[in-house]
Amino acid sequence: MEELTNPILNFLLGGGLVAIIGYFTARVTARAQKESAEVEAKGPEWQAYVQEMKDWTNAQLKERDVLISKLEVELGELREKLEVWKSRYYVAIHYIRTLHLSFPDSRTMHPVPDELEQDF
Repeated sequence: MEELTNPILNFLLGGGLVAIIGYFTARVTARAQKESAEVEAKGPEWQAYVQEMKDWTNAQLKERDVLISKLEVELGELREKLEVWKSRYYVAIHYIRTLHLSFPDSRTMHPVPDELEQDF
């Protein structure tokens, strides 16, 4: 009898094991398909969100570029004004130096300020 029960028992255990594995495999597959469908359903929603973020970023970049352009123009104007003031400064220094050389006694009465001493 033992010879007959071993194959039957093996058949039942093997079949049961295959059934259990098949059941869990079917559940995992069903869950994966469900999650995949949910992700695919949210695809257009994410696309819209990403597009909105791109549009916002592009708008911010355009504003930044406009501001940078304005600042570059202003910087150019300031550099031009600085060059004008530099040239005027050196003309004034040269004029004062000429006066001091023409009237040496004026140096004692009106000495050159310490801040300007190096320029003379």
